[in-house]
Amino acid sequence: MIISIGIVVHGYTSTNTTDEVDDNSELMDITEVSVFLGLEDDKIMKIIAIEQSMLEEYHIFTGVMFPYLIIDNKYYFHQEAVNKWIDHAMLEKYEYNTNNYWLLQ
Repeated sequence: MIISIGIVVHGYTSTNTTDEVDDNSELMDITEVSVFLGLEDDKIMKIIAIEQSMLEEYHIFTGVMFPYLIIDNKYYFHQEAVNKWIDHAMLEKYEYNTNNYWLLQ
């Protein structure tokens, strides 16, 4: 009886992970960070593009840029770093317009 309960519980948790962020993982992919933030993938990528564009144009970015790293052309995000970015962006009252590609700081 105990073995069958363990199999059912393990089977449920194995199939129920696609919509949740894995708390044990150090890095999240774009889908996981999207779920974590409650934003669409394209909005996150536009935020990154806006910040990168500002850095390239002005050769400086004041504040904290959205944290990511790229491995084999795939974006990865660290949950704690994303939380720090959120804290800073909220404190500084960043206003992103992902439709028109601008950021008000």
